Amino acid sequence: MVRAVFSGGAAVRNGTLRLGVGERCETLAIAFTGCPRDTLTPLALRLAYDATGDPIEVAGGLRPALSEDSQTVATGTGRGDPGGRADGRTDEASPQLPFEKDCGTDNVCVDDLHVSFNFSGLETVVVGVTDVVDITVTLRNRGEDSYGTTVQLQHAEALSYRKAVVLQVVFTVTLDVPHGAELGQALEVVANATSDNGAPGGRAERAEIPVKYGVFLVLTSAPNSTKYVNVSTRAGAPPSAPVTHRYQVKVLGQRGVPVTVTFLVPTGLGGARLWDHLGVTPEQDCTVAACTELQCRVPELEPPRALGFSLGGSLALAWMAQTQQPKVLVQSLARVSFDVGRFWNSGGDPQLQVQTELERLEPPNPLPHILGGTAGGLLLLGLAALLLYKVGFFKRRYKELLEGDGTPPAPPGNPQG
Repeated sequence: MVRAVFSGGAAVRNGTLRLGVGERCETLAIAFTGCPRDTLTPLALRLAYDATGDPIEVAGGLRPALSEDSQTVATGTGRGDPGGRADGRTDEASPQLPFEKDCGTDNVCVDDLHVSFNFSGLETVVVGVTDVVDITVTLRNRGEDSYGTTVQLQHAEALSYRKAVVLQVVFTVTLDVPHGAELGQALEVVANATSDNGAPGGRAERAEIPVKYGVFLVLTSAPNSTKYVNVSTRAGAPPSAPVTHRYQVKVLGQRGVPVTVTFLVPTGLGGARLWDHLGVTPEQDCTVAACTELQCRVPELEPPRALGFSLGGSLALAWMAQTQQPKVLVQSLARVSFDVGRFWNSGGDPQLQVQTELERLEPPNPLPHILGGTAGGLLLLGLAALLLYKVGFFKRRYKELLEGDGTPPAPPGNPQG
């Protein structure tokens, strides 16, 4: 934005001067374009020139020229700055044209800078999930004009600066968060406002935001878990059966995490014991509480390691005879927990159930089959006799006996003597 122009309304003025031996000065008027918003940053004056000499007759027509080490670009010095120094003198060494400072009767500007900032609505930095941290900084001056004002942000070395967007006295600074950064439990940022005025006073502001580390825990069940068991109530049947529920815990991504795997298993039903033996493999730091909860602590689960657990043992079967249900489900539950104050899992708290179906098979009773077979045989025999009677089988036989000598024939193989 153009803040000042030369006479004629242009910010650049071109011209030609004819110079001889000696000095020549020229005064150029500068005017403001309306009311400039920025009256703190000095105006920069810049002069670019070149020289073309006329032929010198006494030198055989040679033309004067600038030496090769001449600087063809010059920056003007600031003049007419009565408010720039306390003694009223101008600063001849100033390469810019400053505005007159409004510093009161003592001609000393005392600013009163106040800086505040926030994390733009972000409540927690989750390393591995949060890619950037946007810090909104607000700077206010409650004193006299402040010159050369600077705001410095101090943050963890693991973060890297990306960009800053300035909106008048409010600006946003964006910091990148590497996925492998170690930031402790909280990210602290310090904003410090300074100026060239040199006024003393506390101008620093501190703020912090909680930090967690993103992990991706997965809990699955293996397909080779025991799904079905036949339970026979006949005499001599096995009193127990092996049952195994298999789980697998895996952490994905780049960061390991200590976890505790908790298994909940029913151990009794109506006063009857369900298990003759129950345990977890592989052997971890597992403890049993109230005979229903087993906890296995894994000091560090590193990616991409997958840790499998086999939960099971010898399941007692005698109690099935006391139940009135033909089928019973025996299920276990696994839950993975971790330090939620330090880690954040995108899937929440992993939890999973595995179940085994028990079906009671009653031994067959042969008595109903025997009685049924006997009754069926007698019924068939009666039907056969009735059918022979209907067709006259018994009448013909009786007639043959009457027409003979009345002596029934001897059975084959038993001749009469």
